Amino acid sequence: MTKKEKRALRLQICRMLDTECAKCKKVDQALDGKKNSERDSAKNQFQNYCITECSTGERLRSIASELTGEKIKPPKKKSFLAATRQREELTPQSYVADKEKGMKDWQIAMQYDISTSRFGKIKKCWREQGLLEVGV
Repeated sequence: MTKKEKRALRLQICRMLDTECAKCKKVDQALDGKKNSERDSAKNQFQNYCITECSTGERLRSIASELTGEKIKPPKKKSFLAATRQREELTPQSYVADKEKGMKDWQIAMQYDISTSRFGKIKKCWREQGLLEVGV
């Protein structure tokens, strides 16, 4: 691919971002009424929609694959199966039961759809309240 062809593809990507993504109604609805810090967080979470479900995102991926010469696989949509199987709430008893099954902390955190750092804070609170032994 020549430099001119690559440049044309890059410009096409920029135009799509400027014309279609910048004026996206779905993003505007998701970000409406949020403050700056909340806005950044919501924008990051909304990118998953853009990558997996938006037709513009699919076109951008196809142009990018032409540009790089590699076939870019579409990202896997998040399976919400874990959310449907998710227990109502993580408790010290369920944590101990999962540990006895041989699960690691990060696996338990994924099972309950929480970050590992948040999971660590929850465990710390349980220890301070005496709900969880120190060695667990």
